[in-house]
Amino acid sequence: MDQPSRPEAQERANIQGTRLAGAIARMQGAFQSGVLALQKMRTGGQQVVKVVHQHVTLSEGAQAVVAGEVNAGIRRGRRRLGGRSKSGQ
Repeated sequence: MDQPSRPEAQERANIQGTRLAGAIARMQGAFQSGVLALQKMRTGGQQVVKVVHQHVTLSEGAQAVVAGEVNAGIRRGRRRLGGRSKSGQ
């Protein structure tokens, strides 16, 4: 009986899988913290929320689509792979 029995081998595999899952969770937390810190450095830790009140009057049976301006942030000349920016310039 030099080889471990099947249940023992499976239990070791389960323990190893659990340890790896914990390590992955810790690594994901560290990565997320790093990305958050980088974002705070880039933006100065400030968020701007602009609230605009808008009245829309519709007659019976009418439909309306109301949209506002959405800016995702300041682009600082980043370029995509292939040498072209998102704006196509």
